[in-house]
Amino acid sequence: MSVPCDHLRRQISRARRTLRPLDLNIKQGTQAGDWASDHIASILAGNPVNYGTWDDFRDAFKAQFIPPETQNEAIQNIHNTPQRNREFGEWYQEWSRYARRANVDKATKMYAFRRALDTALHNKLLQLSPMPTTLAGLVEKAREFDRNWRTFAGPTRGFQRRNPRIREISEEESEINAFPRPSPFGQN
Repeated sequence: MSVPCDHLRRQISRARRTLRPLDLNIKQGTQAGDWASDHIASILAGNPVNYGTWDDFRDAFKAQFIPPETQNEAIQNIHNTPQRNREFGEWYQEWSRYARRANVDKATKMYAFRRALDTALHNKLLQLSPMPTTLAGLVEKAREFDRNWRTFAGPTRGFQRRNPRIREISEEESEINAFPRPSPFGQN
């Protein structure tokens, strides 16, 4: 009869090894840490043990600790965070954070992504054939086009002097040279 007990012990130790990283990432003694410990204990108390998946745990964690207002704000922000003249990487980091929190389907994310892109970049993506069918493909092409544009064309920044001291030097020289120079031919 020791075989079922050994089997059960192996299952429990495997579950503890599997769930160990969870203990390390959630600070114990906090509300989230206590919840995670209780969640692990309830999983291990089941007979047979149903480990579930990481997605199940993440969904339960979100339901417990993330208020619905956060999701609503994120949905609003994926539609209202335009790229304008920001670098793609900087803008996409912010936009993707909202997209993860929004918890919407892939088609909505792709629509919001295209709508938020800079107009010239969006028009360039529309010229692609075949058009990327995934958000990851669309992001990669947009990143590539933005990188190429910034490398070769670059944003216009208006007129800038080459050296800001040029004007200062010319003003100083005019004060120094207030007296007329003698002519090399001896005539003034």
